[in-house]
Amino acid sequence: MGSLSKEQKRFLESTAAQYAEHLDDAAEWLEGRGIDLDHARYEGLGVVRNPPALHEYHEGRLAIPYITEYGVVNMSFRCLKDHKCKETLDYVKADGTKVNCAKYKKLKGAESDLYGVRAFDEARDWIGVCEGELDSLILRQIGIPAVSNPGAKNWKEWWPNVFEDFSRIYIFADGDTAGEGMFEKFQDGLSKTSAAVIKVRLPAGEDVNSTYQKYGAEAILKRIKK
Repeated sequence: MGSLSKEQKRFLESTAAQYAEHLDDAAEWLEGRGIDLDHARYEGLGVVRNPPALHEYHEGRLAIPYITEYGVVNMSFRCLKDHKCKETLDYVKADGTKVNCAKYKKLKGAESDLYGVRAFDEARDWIGVCEGELDSLILRQIGIPAVSNPGAKNWKEWWPNVFEDFSRIYIFADGDTAGEGMFEKFQDGLSKTSAAVIKVRLPAGEDVNSTYQKYGAEAILKRIKK
């Protein structure tokens, strides 16, 4: 997110803490995706309950805070309902406009940020990069320091600077055409660093989360050439 005022920072901190108290509401959903509840707590995840007006349309969603050494700087919200989001009515605006559900929602006016940046402190000479927030969460859960950029098109020009201390950067791209396109965008974005940019090839049709669920952590770990 851009430069935050003290009031905005306090708001994000307080709402993240409030939602974290309701994480158990998503325990079954998280378990179904291989995410340990304790790890989810460490990552600050929660469920939106009794939100303030600014978050009124996020009720019941998984809250994913962007935690840095300076506190929470951004947040996104993931639908937890078992339906096809794009084909399901979410809410009706005051003017009568019907809005369908979106799998992920961002804070209004929020800029793109790297998610999971505490991994920079945990990593040594290499780090992982992927697109999905929960994919990077899974990678960190199995011991791979990784950050994500939800939406490869939102890459910022100055981001390569934060990767300068690494000798290798592993990009975890989904095993499909879209994943290949994402890899190329990330590779181009990281080309300004002195690090070796290495593609981690996932099984055809799979992403990090589905690979982990189907084949286990070792199926991902063994794909990293150190």
